[in-house]
Amino acid sequence: MSLMLGLGWGSLVQGGIPIIPNASSGGSWPLAMVSWETGNGWTFQQSGSRFQVQQPMRGIYRLKLGSLVVDVDAQRGGRIIAFDRGWGNVLQGNEVNPQNYGSTFWVSPQQLWDWPPPPEIDRDPYEVTFGDRALGNRALVLTSAPSPTLGIQVQKVLTLEAEPQQDPALVVTYRVTNVTDRPVQYAPWEVSRVSPTGLTFYPTGSRIYQSPAFGTPPTHTAAGVTWIDHDRPIPPQDHKLLAEGSGGWLAHLDDGQLFLKTFTDIPPGQQAPLESEIEVYINGDRTYVEMEHQGAYTTLKPQESLTWTVRWSLHQVPPHVAPELGNGGLVDWITGGLLAQISPL
Repeated sequence: MSLMLGLGWGSLVQGGIPIIPNASSGGSWPLAMVSWETGNGWTFQQSGSRFQVQQPMRGIYRLKLGSLVVDVDAQRGGRIIAFDRGWGNVLQGNEVNPQNYGSTFWVSPQQLWDWPPPPEIDRDPYEVTFGDRALGNRALVLTSAPSPTLGIQVQKVLTLEAEPQQDPALVVTYRVTNVTDRPVQYAPWEVSRVSPTGLTFYPTGSRIYQSPAFGTPPTHTAAGVTWIDHDRPIPPQDHKLLAEGSGGWLAHLDDGQLFLKTFTDIPPGQQAPLESEIEVYINGDRTYVEMEHQGAYTTLKPQESLTWTVRWSLHQVPPHVAPELGNGGLVDWITGGLLAQISPL
């Protein structure tokens, strides 16, 4: 049985193939075949490509490219709940915490909204469309309801990419739009919950700050990188690292699997008040760790938007590289190998 799905901003259907306008050419092109597969929900297959978007269950959208699988829960804040290349989901699920799981998006500074995060951007349903004017047809687009508390609306645009001889990657572009009639000022903030074991590390910046609410976890600096060893015993209380980064990347390594995020580095003067570019939160129960990073603190005029892009990838550490705290060879493999292949965002 064939089904057809509304795809947003001027979508239409020709010959059973939904199409959307091509903003750059003024024309249109096929987006995806839409069909029903028993037990698997909607499947979207771009012609001539391995890229797929499936709906295995209500509200859950699955992006697939090669070995990479990404699951997104549109009903729960448009958050990413799985990121997996066949070695196991790197994100913690709701079995460890019913609120703090998967990967979500907030705006900074937190002092403007305290806790919990405003529901419209963190845990309420997001509208789903397909295709993006700037990024083309290989995009899953999730749009929040406007947040009256923050005066903004959030959009998440997810695409998968893989260049020849490179590992597949997820690219997430966040758009924050001021929906009020007055200026607002925020920094974009991505928060991903990962395993409470292994190592979290980033290129060492000029400073580590003291959190006003939590203790600072122990760190180790070596090979130009600041490391947090989650297998090292610490007191059973919440800890949080606030730090300046320097190289535009943040990594978590556990059981030989490296979760690598890259983004545009910002100078200290562009950090939000009482916040920092790199933040790592460890909950007191030691059931998850939050990999957090923030973009530039930006003033938005009424109806103005900021755009912020983050690239995610997963890699198996090769046998000749020891996945150990302070190992310069591990850092060289990341900076001279993985990052050298990535185009600037």
